[in-house]
Amino acid sequence: MESKFHNLTPAGALLIVISFFLPWINVRCAGKKVGVSGQQFAEGDPILWLVPVGAIITLIIFFSYKDKLHKAKIAIVVPTIVGGIILGIKIAEFVDKYEKQIDSMEPNVGIFGIGLGYILVVTGVVNIIKPPEIIYKPIIKQPLEKIKCPSCGELNPEGSKFCTSCSKSLIQGPLILSSLICPSCSAENEPNNKFCINCGVLIK
Repeated sequence: MESKFHNLTPAGALLIVISFFLPWINVRCAGKKVGVSGQQFAEGDPILWLVPVGAIITLIIFFSYKDKLHKAKIAIVVPTIVGGIILGIKIAEFVDKYEKQIDSMEPNVGIFGIGLGYILVVTGVVNIIKPPEIIYKPIIKQPLEKIKCPSCGELNPEGSKFCTSCSKSLIQGPLILSSLICPSCSAENEPNNKFCINCGVLIK
């Protein structure tokens, strides 16, 4: 049975896209507190747009392979992971660059949403289970029944009409013989009759 946890992947990717536009950090500088979103970060560093774009690609691949997710397992998670790596590098660069120029930095809801989104994406992909293989059992054909010759006892293949040993008929029941037609009166006579039963004419 397919694990339902694989649905965490699209949920996580959607959360990443939404959280990108929410405040990531609160920056306090010169006594003023400002919330900065992922979109605002991306305005100064466009490569950060790969974060929501990667999540959207993950959603597209996920729903394109809805019935065979196990075949696209790697392709589903790669775009989001690439965006996550870029995000981590850019956050580290930002902190290193502005740490001494601002009074304080506090994480906000957006960055928590991004982090949770990545966790859900990876958890969902890990729980994409390959469907069980269909096992086909071989069909054992029953051997054909042999026909025993009533005359010599020879066993003949099913469907035979004559014995392969003595050539006697294997068809059960009385043989149907043709009747004799009288050449004079056209009456039907038994096969063994010499004279017609109707007019007495010699038949054979």
